[in-house]
Amino acid sequence: MESGFYLRLARSEFTRALAACREHSGKKTVHDLRISARRMEALLHKVEEDFPDADLLHPPGNALAEGIKTIRAIRRLAGLVRDPDVHRTLLQNLKEEAMSKSSPGEMEELYRECDLLDQHFRQERKRFANKLRSRLAKDERRLEHDLEALAKSLKILNQKAPSPLTTAKRWVAREISRMEKPEEANLHEYRKRTKEARYLAELQQDSVTAQRLAQRLQKIQNLIGAWRDWELLIDNATAVLGKRACCLSGIKEKRDLALHNALQTVQRTR
Repeated sequence: MESGFYLRLARSEFTRALAACREHSGKKTVHDLRISARRMEALLHKVEEDFPDADLLHPPGNALAEGIKTIRAIRRLAGLVRDPDVHRTLLQNLKEEAMSKSSPGEMEELYRECDLLDQHFRQERKRFANKLRSRLAKDERRLEHDLEALAKSLKILNQKAPSPLTTAKRWVAREISRMEKPEEANLHEYRKRTKEARYLAELQQDSVTAQRLAQRLQKIQNLIGAWRDWELLIDNATAVLGKRACCLSGIKEKRDLALHNALQTVQRTR
């Protein structure tokens, strides 16, 4: 299929997600917005590589870079809405597991701290959801106009481009070569860079090979993401409760286990 087909598919998904999230910033609509934004970013980065001499990539218009910048800003804001939801779920899991391991006194203190954190995350979620809806209400129409203009500009690029699978494989190989050895310092960056490859591969639904690659990348990224979520929860808990909070030991145990699992899986699948 031509590159334009995948761009129309991703753009349609993204504009629907924009409208849905502007109306209601629930877990699903925020999730859909983040996924569709990442897919748009991946496709536009693919265009940058496929057509480096295209006029729309350079001043004065630089339409492609501006489109990527706007979409990324919306996606990052949606991520700030998503994080409190995830952290509240992690806290609930921590409380449930602590029931069989902690003394009554420890349980009481753990519950008190978790309740304080839960309240903090609810407030943060509400604050960022309001900001996201305001941003979408302000920028949605302009962004749709810009995407329409960008789509028209891309029509002039008629030379054959590599398939999403071909580009995804190239991006994964490039990131593997950059990572000499999987370690804590490079895991998060590896996850971010290979996410775009996954979202490209997912678009090529008529290819079993593409879908298998996407599934393999998603498994790895989920494991790294689990470690990253516990890591961010440590930062938030420390900021809200202080370095001596009793819940931190349990969170750090979860963080360390998630890190071990992620490193082992990345090493096996290189």
